[in-house]
Amino acid sequence: MGTADLLWSFTAAFQHVPTHRRLQLFTSLLRTLGESEFLFVLLVMLADKYGGNDEAERFAVELAGQFEASTQFDVSLLKLLGSTSYSWRSGGNQVS
Repeated sequence: MGTADLLWSFTAAFQHVPTHRRLQLFTSLLRTLGESEFLFVLLVMLADKYGGNDEAERFAVELAGQFEASTQFDVSLLKLLGSTSYSWRSGGNQVS
């Protein structure tokens, strides 16, 4: 099982993890894997699977807020410039 498979399994389990445990669980996962490399990947996976879900969107914002501003900047600007933009409202499939 590779890192992508691991992240997909956590993404698929997102709605089954009790709300009060999600942030700590996903923050610990990303700190273990390396948030500078995998925060972006996890956010894209959440947008792809749960696009249009307000709860998942709020969680993604809260999760990103757990990391250094430089990591957030890297995710929001540098990596997004090199990839397709995702729209939460369209289920993660709208290119902008």
